[in-house]
Amino acid sequence: MSSIPKRDLGVVIGRFGPETLGHTMLFDTSLSLCRRTFIIVGSAQERGTLRNPLSVETRIKLIRETYPEEPESRLTIGGLNDMTNELDINVDWGKYLKSNVENRFSKFASLMIYGNDEFRSKWFAPEDLKGTDEYIIARSNLPIEV
Repeated sequence: MSSIPKRDLGVVIGRFGPETLGHTMLFDTSLSLCRRTFIIVGSAQERGTLRNPLSVETRIKLIRETYPEEPESRLTIGGLNDMTNELDINVDWGKYLKSNVENRFSKFASLMIYGNDEFRSKWFAPEDLKGTDEYIIARSNLPIEV
């Protein structure tokens, strides 16, 4: 049986405040399927709120501490401010997200990895995902305990 070649760039996006075992499952999936992984910590401008109690710097530090052996060239973690507010999810958000990834890597993701939240299907126009596969993990398979 031949192995499936690794994709070049996997992208995982979320608020990750705090990081949970479910988030770690998403990160591990990307690291196993892709040569490089970019974890985008969303709502980067938020801190000290009910939904975003931790600063983006703290959220990034906690994720990095989970993967101390992974070099930056293989695991990149960065923040991304909300376009308007965290509930404004539409295809403009998808274009904003895609543009930020392309600015950093000169290309978009080969693979997007996320839980099957209903709103994720509204992030991208179909043409914005050309050449990008999606790996969706059922929420029931993502433990939320820290």
